[in-house]
Amino acid sequence: MVSKKILVTGATGFIGSYLVRYLLQQGYTNIRCTRQPNSSLALLKGVAGKVEWVNADLLKLMDLEDAMQGVQQVYHCAAVVSFHEKDNRQMLSINAGGTANIVNLSLDFGIEKLVHVSSIAAIGRKPNDPNIDERTPGRTTNGTAPTASASTRRRWKCGAASQKG
Repeated sequence: MVSKKILVTGATGFIGSYLVRYLLQQGYTNIRCTRQPNSSLALLKGVAGKVEWVNADLLKLMDLEDAMQGVQQVYHCAAVVSFHEKDNRQMLSINAGGTANIVNLSLDFGIEKLVHVSSIAAIGRKPNDPNIDERTPGRTTNGTAPTASASTRRRWKCGAASQKG
């Protein structure tokens, strides 16, 4: 049994649900997960009752402050994923703004470990250039890259700040 208190955002999504199952398999028993009131728990069938659920909006600091109380580790898996241009504003707001809130509050709360899940959509790929890293400029045109790369920049700021502190 592992006693660290963990917060998982996006636990009802594809990656987040797998992460929750993995943490439970590893013996973690003190897992708190954020969700929206209308989020389906279908991907967590059989394990949803083994974690603590809190309704939290990534853009509402008070929600996140409540969710982070007593937490040592944060796994930030929440994001809006869309390939429709009409969703760009919402993606930027939640993916960059929500990530900024998670990063800033993690620093404020002295969170010992913050893991942010992203995807290749953050920077895209060129067929003839398989090597990418944090210096690779965004290449996709579907709207995901600007929001994902904005949230990635938030993480780098967190890393730089935590190394200074």
